[in-house]
Amino acid sequence: NDDNDIPSFAKEIVAINCILSRCSYFMYNANLQIQISCCDIILSGFQSLGKIGSFRKMRYGEASSNPLLPAIAEFWPPMITRLRSTSSSLLTAKTLSRSDLSIGQIMATDRDEAPSQRGLEILISKLLEIASELCLISDGFFVDRFENDVYPILYKHLGDFLHGRAGRNNDFDRHSQSIVLLRKSMLSSDRGITESKSSILCPILICLECAYKSTCGPSLAKWIPSLGTFLLPFLFLEGDVGDAVDKTLKAMLTIDSDALWRNLHALYGSEFPSNPVKRSDCRHGNSSDVVLCGKRSRQHQSYDVALSRKAGELLDFIKSLPESNLC
Repeated sequence: NDDNDIPSFAKEIVAINCILSRCSYFMYNANLQIQISCCDIILSGFQSLGKIGSFRKMRYGEASSNPLLPAIAEFWPPMITRLRSTSSSLLTAKTLSRSDLSIGQIMATDRDEAPSQRGLEILISKLLEIASELCLISDGFFVDRFENDVYPILYKHLGDFLHGRAGRNNDFDRHSQSIVLLRKSMLSSDRGITESKSSILCPILICLECAYKSTCGPSLAKWIPSLGTFLLPFLFLEGDVGDAVDKTLKAMLTIDSDALWRNLHALYGSEFPSNPVKRSDCRHGNSSDVVLCGKRSRQHQSYDVALSRKAGELLDFIKSLPESNLC
């Protein structure tokens, strides 16, 4: 076949970029439903450009141009602007009670003029879906934007689920390796348990999983010790959120299996092996023998057992990973 017969998709690229430009403009519209609809269209536009880039790469090799990359550079700024403002609004809505609101804010809420918390969560989940897709289809081009733009927002929301203390305490990073601190923070009251089932948690975890499964993952390895430890207390959750936590941690462990190994031993309840090279002997404890300091309610004891069981499964997963070359 003559190369002239191979489609260049020039007209299609121009049309898609035009649509992306219009939707980016409407992301600043006050109507939340319009913003959510624009997110769906923008996601489809990025996916279409990514497919054109993949076709060109397959046909012409690595030197071929990818229309997705300039589109990310041009249209990502409105996305992150909206993600930051919406995240800030959601965090504020969670922390402010009705008595803390001004009279104007109360009247706007009563007239349904202010966006609902559920609506804000849906918009954030849509924006995170776009970020997840860009991690998967951009061949690492999106890694800096994820690290500098998206990751800090995810970290704040995860901190908010841990009773807001971790997300607002600058000293938390200093103690991020303490698994006991995290378990106490998560299990000290039922409030943390119910908030963890919020609809925003699952999109956050899926976004992190996509980032670490993609070509961006190795460049984000430095965050695995702190972020992974941050996620460990969520292991006791069941259902979609529990599955998302498990998949996210496995994606991290696939990149760096040693980063969370010691903490998983602490969570499992077994002694850390005197010879870490002999990993086959590392799990000699029993998940039913897990004991925390002080008296624990029966409900909290069940959480400890669930955490220990999940930690044991992750230790088995680490053991099953193939040996990787040292960098």
